[in-house]
Amino acid sequence: MSMKWKHKGREFESIGYQLKDKKTMIIYGAGDYAEDILNVYEGSECKDSWKLWLVDRDEKKQQEGKRGYRVMSPEELWKKEKENYFVVICATPSGAAEIKKGLLEHEIKEEDIYRILEAVLYEFPISEVQFYIPKWVEMLPVTHKIKQDLLEHIQKILEHLEEIRDAAALTGRPESPYIKDWYVEQIQMDTGCVIIQIHMYEKYYYEMLSEMTGTTITGQYDLIKTMQKLSILKNEYENVEDAFTAVRMKGYGVVSPTKEEIVLDEPEIIRQGKKNITGIQR
Repeated sequence: MSMKWKHKGREFESIGYQLKDKKTMIIYGAGDYAEDILNVYEGSECKDSWKLWLVDRDEKKQQEGKRGYRVMSPEELWKKEKENYFVVICATPSGAAEIKKGLLEHEIKEEDIYRILEAVLYEFPISEVQFYIPKWVEMLPVTHKIKQDLLEHIQKILEHLEEIRDAAALTGRPESPYIKDWYVEQIQMDTGCVIIQIHMYEKYYYEMLSEMTGTTITGQYDLIKTMQKLSILKNEYENVEDAFTAVRMKGYGVVSPTKEEIVLDEPEIIRQGKKNITGIQR
């Protein structure tokens, strides 16, 4: 997917200016976060200033490389002569902490280590925000009180989201009687897209079902019990549906019995005058 930022690489170049005297950029981590930084690096003027080394502990990545770049092992990095370099850690926060500890143990200076999420990508603007809400809330009309409250709080979220760092800091629960919590599920660094999950209080789901069915439903037990009852009523209605339709059209209707309702007794002989008639009662 291509970059969506209007000034591709500008944010990276501003940091690059602070490191203009460096000669080598070491990217530690050749996973998804490396894709993000490579997108920016290749589209910026910094590409002409620095040599690029990629490092990863994964042997498969070392064998396959990354977008035409060779991926070396950490052991190879320790042996290389490093002059005027800086290290960019491309990893999750927990993984970055472990990598940083290993770098410090091998005499990499702390001031030369940059955590990619904090140092570079968090400065990029957000291009798109996707909200994921429960399906039952999607079904509610826009005028419903729950959806109205949800839309108001979504608007408040959008007012405070400009850069990636704003999305990363989004946590907690809003002051809403219906919204239980929200959290950022994913930040797509290379596109600036932020995905936010919103959870609603479960009791309002049952309240909505109660409104739809005209029956009080307070939990799973009531829901299953009501579904069983409605299923029985549905089957019974299907048996007389044609008769109801006929009543609306003609003013009368006939309900035919089902096979289950027909009971055949043993034949018995009925005498009528001098004739014997064999009949079956139902």
